[in-house]
Amino acid sequence: MKTPSTKGSIMQLLVATVQERVKRGRITRQDLEVALTPEDLQILQGPILPGSWYPVATEDRLLRLLMTKEGRGSQEYLIQCGRLGADQVIALGIYEQLKPENAQRLGDRFGRFLVTLAGAAHSCARWEFTGSMERFRIEVTDAADYTDPVRYAGQGFIERCVTYTTGRRVNVTSVREAPDRVIFEGRSA
Repeated sequence: MKTPSTKGSIMQLLVATVQERVKRGRITRQDLEVALTPEDLQILQGPILPGSWYPVATEDRLLRLLMTKEGRGSQEYLIQCGRLGADQVIALGIYEQLKPENAQRLGDRFGRFLVTLAGAAHSCARWEFTGSMERFRIEVTDAADYTDPVRYAGQGFIERCVTYTTGRRVNVTSVREAPDRVIFEGRSA
């Protein structure tokens, strides 16, 4: 079985954030050694290549470290991490589908693009979109390795992408319905 993985473009933000916190003294070397594996520490040294794959378990441990040290254990911190990740993807301008001027043209096909993008970022799950951009459901199956910290970051990512692209505030929630199934639901505010 292949290792459940996360695309390097996701890992770049996490690694850069942890490196910056270490540089500022907000995360110590001891914090790193307690929270991360030797393999994680090696990944943290970089470079992180956007097109390469990295263990989703490393993403999970980095998110948990940041949540503990920066977010005081708050799930909202992880959701905000996802929003910031979406901001970076949007700022790159490489996905025409994320541009607000294309929202009208794409309509509900944007949902299919969104789950394709999510599926391309994580090799450990299958994604399915139903509904409309005003009210939708995303079911993630084969998601046992799509951990809860990764899920909360995903929730923020989805929320920001849909809100930015449609120009309407969208609230997204998520729940783990079963060990291998996650549900995201979105509704226009």
